[in-house]
Amino acid sequence: MIIRRKVYKISLFFKYMNYVEQRILMNRDEIDLTLKRISEEIIHDSSISQNENLLFLGINSGGVPLTERIVQILASKRVNVPYGQIDPYHYRDDKNMRPKKINIGDNIPGNSVEGRTIILIEDDFFTGRTALACIKRVGDYGRPCSVKLATLVFREGHRQYPITPDYIGISILTNTNWFVRVDGLDRVVIGEKIE
Repeated sequence: MIIRRKVYKISLFFKYMNYVEQRILMNRDEIDLTLKRISEEIIHDSSISQNENLLFLGINSGGVPLTERIVQILASKRVNVPYGQIDPYHYRDDKNMRPKKINIGDNIPGNSVEGRTIILIEDDFFTGRTALACIKRVGDYGRPCSVKLATLVFREGHRQYPITPDYIGISILTNTNWFVRVDGLDRVVIGEKIE
């Protein structure tokens, strides 16, 4: 059975000044079902030649719990994939405009990505800045065979770089002043702040 990803067109109207209106876009069960589908897509991707060369890297911080869940799903099917995490903060071109953050640090198995197929896992893909910073950071650990990107939420129409996720949970159409918040494995919230 093939489960196709959904495309949501969100049309919410808010009338209250300085009010954050939000709604739940995905609950825990929907997130889990979506991560199972993404897991299947990755393992059955014909462009990935050998599963033993796979390495999952969760993007700090939201991508880490998603990565751990995908690894659990695959382990239940007797597919064991090493995983770690990567922190792109120092490679972001907008880091001076963002709040200063404590460096969480990287956790790369074997401290090398040489010859591996890397799957970067992100919670919310918006402009592509985070993905680009991660690709640069991955290069510090060697030359991978390829780098692919998986995201739980893809906000269409806001890319600032020619990067598109290879594996998408859900696609949504939003305005730039809307926010998407992924609360771990519990829920995905969407909303807008009216000023």
